[in-house]
Amino acid sequence: MPCFRRGPGGCEPWRKARDEAVTAVAKAAGLEVQSFAANVLYEPWELQAIERWQRWRARVRAEEAAKRGLDSSNAGHSGRPKELEHVSGFGSYRFFTHALEELGLPPKPVATVGRLPAFPAGLLGPSLTNNNSNNSNSSNNSNNNNNGREASAGDWAKELRKWWRFGEAAALERMQQFLQEVLASGDFEGRQRLVASKKNTSELSPYIRFGELSARTVYWSARQRSERTRQCLFKAAKANSTFLRRFVWRDLAYWFLWEFPSMPATSMRVQYETQEWIGTSSQLKSWQHGTTGFPLVDAAMRQLWAVGWMPNYLRHVVAQTLIEYLDITWKEGMAWFDWTLVDADIAINSFLWQNGGHSGPDQWEFVLHPVHAAKSCDPDGSYVRRWLPCLAGLPTEYIHRPWECPARLVAGRQLFCQYPNRVLLDLDAARRAHARRVIEVRRKHPEMVARTGHEWLKLPGKKGLLAKVVTRQEFRAETEDFIYYQGPARSEQQQQSKQQE
Repeated sequence: MPCFRRGPGGCEPWRKARDEAVTAVAKAAGLEVQSFAANVLYEPWELQAIERWQRWRARVRAEEAAKRGLDSSNAGHSGRPKELEHVSGFGSYRFFTHALEELGLPPKPVATVGRLPAFPAGLLGPSLTNNNSNNSNSSNNSNNNNNGREASAGDWAKELRKWWRFGEAAALERMQQFLQEVLASGDFEGRQRLVASKKNTSELSPYIRFGELSARTVYWSARQRSERTRQCLFKAAKANSTFLRRFVWRDLAYWFLWEFPSMPATSMRVQYETQEWIGTSSQLKSWQHGTTGFPLVDAAMRQLWAVGWMPNYLRHVVAQTLIEYLDITWKEGMAWFDWTLVDADIAINSFLWQNGGHSGPDQWEFVLHPVHAAKSCDPDGSYVRRWLPCLAGLPTEYIHRPWECPARLVAGRQLFCQYPNRVLLDLDAARRAHARRVIEVRRKHPEMVARTGHEWLKLPGKKGLLAKVVTRQEFRAETEDFIYYQGPARSEQQQQSKQQE
């Protein structure tokens, strides 16, 4: 009896068709076939997240009505879901976790396979060997040109091999190291996980992506630990809740790809396909090559090129630099990440880039600053010095703002002279101009804006059902002013005050 686990990418809609073709050929040969879950907590086609959310909402309403002594025969208080009720908070973590309540905890990993029987002779035929699992709708990234950035003529993978160890044994070793040294200390639950120069994130994503490590193995290994910490940024219901949330977000991305197969190529909020982007090709190349003149952004992009990875916080920083400040479409950023990341995952990649680009279901209610974000992730400049050695000799107060460094401190520093000028001089003006173009899209499509200022998303195959999706407060207020602004660290403010004096 052939058994197979849906491999890396097995939750992508086009790959499920491949698996079904394999199953059909095997059954036609008289074999019984069993398949097991892909590398997720829950299979996306089994989730029925919208229907489960509707049942959760009806149940909550009935419970609230009962507490207040209201008539339970009323349709709104009966506990029966309304088939065409608009879904609010759609795409958010809260929406998804409420939908998952019916399912309970995810299954635990299955036992290790002890023996694999030989594959039946003669079964592999043209219908299997010629099965093309590539999908032209998944993304235009698989054939993405590299926008002029060629691998060096030498050993381009040298840094990759130095950074990563490959295989299941290495994956399990890294997982245990992370559990014992980072989760146990509480560093992941607090702000220490943001420090880019330290290994305070798991760095397990490539192993999970390539199937060397099971998502359920990591989830349950973390869940079974009981350490608690005072470092929590948020009130935690259980130990290591911040890390465990990552796996729910991951499943949410796969579910969205299943429901919206065009997510890698087309704005989910379709009105944003009309948005004007004014960033230039030279600015895009500066961002890709790590030559924007903003050290934190450039260090992250150079790490990405060298080792195929960067910490999660910095992925947000570089993404918002591209979108909010350079005013370049999220599609270019997604294509570059798909080209360079060793953990490139079409579901997660497109889901997060759409959210960052305002067209996804959950617009980010924050904007990370290309300079000031360093106060959280690189306060002493260690990360920038690692990936931008030309700036290593600068004092810490200027490492993220080299353009403010007095000439007497850089005189004779040949390496520093090689660092590029900034591609933007007025970041605040650039962000306001970008917000203006987003607001223009909203005004051209008032039918997609709810009375609260949130936006509507059309749900495919749901009889015209709409979802009210998370919309940034600045856009709801239709203002170019900053409701959220990431300012400089106190030490930077003091330094700037001295310079002004």
